Amino acid sequence: LSVLGQGIDVRGFLLPPPPESRNALWLLAVGRTSPSKGFGTILSAVAELHARGVPAFLRIVGPSTTELELRERTRLQSLISELGLSNAVTVEAAVPHDTIGQHLREADVLVNATVPGSGDKIVFEAMASGRVVVASNPAFGPLLGDSPLSLMYSPGDSSDLASKLQMIAQHDSNVRAQIGETL
Repeated sequence: LSVLGQGIDVRGFLLPPPPESRNALWLLAVGRTSPSKGFGTILSAVAELHARGVPAFLRIVGPSTTELELRERTRLQSLISELGLSNAVTVEAAVPHDTIGQHLREADVLVNATVPGSGDKIVFEAMASGRVVVASNPAFGPLLGDSPLSLMYSPGDSSDLASKLQMIAQHDSNVRAQIGETL
């Protein structure tokens, strides 16, 4: 028996695997554009994937409601340009919660870089949808640790994250779907 601090209605997240005909890894990150979400680490990892010859696209979906979040969104947009990721990364506005399932359906992997000590409901929603989840928060270790692939990376370590994502990219969609099902 495990006690979890967050709960979801899994009925809205039972989704089919992503299309098999992809030639790139499609990543999704969801949350407020707060520095605590670690989106800069994810952006740096995507740049490193590209440098390694691994094609990847990233969608960041979430609101910017405070002055801090608005500044972080601006910083992220600048970082995307600096890293040469304008054709590979989008930062999108908040979406209604009942559409999160569609966003998960379009992704191969949910990447979560939330700082240790805080949970993130999107991780549970992605797991319920059968998506592979890669996270840095040690709180998710017991949930992701039984996977045949290492799905945990060191907080703030974009090279470690890039290595985990590259390993996932080396497997076809059937293997990724099997991993997602085990979560």
